[in-house]
Amino acid sequence: MDRNIWQTLSDEMSRENDGDEVFLKERIAPDALRMAYEQKRAIVVRQGDVSAAQSERIIGIGVLWPTSDSTWFELGSLWVANEFRGPGLGLAHMIYRGRLDLLPPGAHGFVVTHNPRVVTLALKHGFREASRSEWPHAAPYAVVCGPCDRWETDEQKAHCPHRAVLAQCQLLVR
Repeated sequence: MDRNIWQTLSDEMSRENDGDEVFLKERIAPDALRMAYEQKRAIVVRQGDVSAAQSERIIGIGVLWPTSDSTWFELGSLWVANEFRGPGLGLAHMIYRGRLDLLPPGAHGFVVTHNPRVVTLALKHGFREASRSEWPHAAPYAVVCGPCDRWETDEQKAHCPHRAVLAQCQLLVR
């Protein structure tokens, strides 16, 4: 796909999050999104896939991010263009199922999010939410909290007040 398509997608994702806290912002950079797609770690929906419009515009994406542990993958960077959201098309569900299909056999998936809609979606796809006390045991700490850019040190991450707080930072595992 053309490099401009990835730049447009990155711009749309960034614009939508303008003013909101975005974790691991480098993941929505054009090259990161393109590379994930080329490495078959991303489900991409183009406008022409859901309407008569013959467009290369990406209207939905979900990325499977590898971690330092080859048996754990983060289902992150889920996005659907605003005008294609809603129960009628089910694009978010389609992207979610597609990402689960990308998991290698025997691998585990997890989601770390502050978005209540993503929590609901993950629960519908067989994930379970980890409570504050379960968090350290639900998935390897270094995998789940290691890449977080909210805090700089492991000590700060270990005492994060946002962990397992609705609309702050929730862990869902499968």
